[in-house]
Amino acid sequence: MKQRELTPGLPINTSIIHNLTGIGSGMIRTLGEIIIPIREIPIQFQVVPDNFSISQTGILGVSFLQKQKATLTFRENLPSVVEFEEESLSCTFSSHDLPLRTKILIAVSTFSKLKTGYVRQIDAGHGIFAGEVLASQRNNLVKLFVINSTFDHVTLTIPAIELESVDVKPPGPRSSKTDNSNKSLNKDNAQRIAQVI
Repeated sequence: MKQRELTPGLPINTSIIHNLTGIGSGMIRTLGEIIIPIREIPIQFQVVPDNFSISQTGILGVSFLQKQKATLTFRENLPSVVEFEEESLSCTFSSHDLPLRTKILIAVSTFSKLKTGYVRQIDAGHGIFAGEVLASQRNNLVKLFVINSTFDHVTLTIPAIELESVDVKPPGPRSSKTDNSNKSLNKDNAQRIAQVI
């Protein structure tokens, strides 16, 4: 697990150090070991420097999965279910093809019980914009737009997202029943937005 992901003050056992090879060039020395309970199972993680050459936050090793008698079910080359003896943990991912310089509507899984909520900005890498939007779910799917502003074809893999509750302000009076002094301002704003898109 990368050091930046640790809760501040979490003790690291620095007496257990490993030298890792085969990941990039040379040898990488771990910073120590921590134990984090996940679903009441104590899991040992080796702490690595933040510049460790993997894109993930961390990796569960084969020895841990064997020890927990875990079974991985794969769909589209991604783990969709992890079963630990009598308990299963769904880890739904979806992959989306993003052609260069496009805006595309995608459907992403959610386990949220909320029907409508806020989707935080999704960290999808440089030039890829997703989230930061109010969305509704239907059949455990949330539809949202993703923008690929790069000149590269990208495959975006997203885990299930969480909808956060929001306060909804009731609609105000319609503009046709009120003073229309800001009508030209709204038209100007709409034209500026259309030019950006």
